[in-house]
Amino acid sequence: MFPIKPNKSIVINLIKWTNLFRSIKTGRTTTLTIPQTQTQPQLSPHQQHQSLEIEQLMDRTLLKINGRHVDEYLQSLITNDLSYIQKSIGSLYTMFLNDHGRLITDGILYKTSESNSYLLDIDMPAIGIVQQHLNKYTKSNSSIQITNYGSKLNVWQIFSSDALRIRNEADMIKTNVNCAKRKWLNNDLQDLVMVYSDPRSPQLGLRIIASNDIDFNQIIQKLNIKRRHNLTTYKQLRYKLGIAEGVQELPPNKSSPLESNGDYLNGIHFNKGRYLGGDITISLYLNGFIHYRMTPVIFDGASKVDELNFDDPIIIEHTKKQMIVGKLRGTYDKYGIALLRTDYINRDDMVVKNVKVKAPKPDWWPVMLTNEMPEQLWATALR
Repeated sequence: MFPIKPNKSIVINLIKWTNLFRSIKTGRTTTLTIPQTQTQPQLSPHQQHQSLEIEQLMDRTLLKINGRHVDEYLQSLITNDLSYIQKSIGSLYTMFLNDHGRLITDGILYKTSESNSYLLDIDMPAIGIVQQHLNKYTKSNSSIQITNYGSKLNVWQIFSSDALRIRNEADMIKTNVNCAKRKWLNNDLQDLVMVYSDPRSPQLGLRIIASNDIDFNQIIQKLNIKRRHNLTTYKQLRYKLGIAEGVQELPPNKSSPLESNGDYLNGIHFNKGRYLGGDITISLYLNGFIHYRMTPVIFDGASKVDELNFDDPIIIEHTKKQMIVGKLRGTYDKYGIALLRTDYINRDDMVVKNVKVKAPKPDWWPVMLTNEMPEQLWATALR
């Protein structure tokens, strides 16, 4: 079922009110569409071309989605606006929701040079539920084809613990695109390397889609980057930043796209038109009912982290009645990621199984969170 163009005047007015208030409070103009990356200072010549970290993401797989009406098909199912990548080769972070507005999975869409064709990068354990979800909506359009490309293509990540370095070197690394175009059009998946910016955050670096005959050393040679033995893993970097992905950290049919920071990670477009689960998501956003978010956490005592488990409750110390303010979703060394009440961010009186934990506010979050909007603003806008 394809989206129906709604009367968006009410939503547009609410968005204007939101932007106006944020502009006054923060001294800057904000929008609800994909934000532009801020200009960063350039590296000095001796800092450039230094080694970066590269890692094959073994828990990721790819689906090819193609067909005559694939744009309309995907636009009706994803939280983001496909028009951002329809006219060029690029990447788009998005989410798939059920009809109750709950998250099925998150993923990254890549536009290839083949017409009416996209690649979907998803968590490997989610492939069954995603294919079932996508096939459910192909019944009205027999031209849509969904093919598992996990055995043909691999997903890699180029990143650095130095955010400034990866931002400045990203454009220099994005090479071989013309070669990739020719190979893809000729259906040649041998010796293929495609380079994309990670659309969620510049701090995550670059996403590489490569044919399965390409190994670690060949990617380094093709992209002309220096090898670095990983001092930081991709998972550790994500946890430091507080960026969740996949079915373990974002359980299917339970997580909210807003609690998962889809709006902060350029994954939700609020005025693109109707899509599955979109009405509930927009309503929650405009009413400010987002009291929990995925948040980075730091443990005091890494030796005890191995004793922690998924969904362990985060509680407040020294209270007469045990007060649960969040749930743990993953750990890596002294870092972790948790679903936490936003009003407990930056507090230092939280524990998980007697392990002290802090939750710093990520620097990539907006100055003012959605649920900090005053009730008077929403009441005025909703009249």
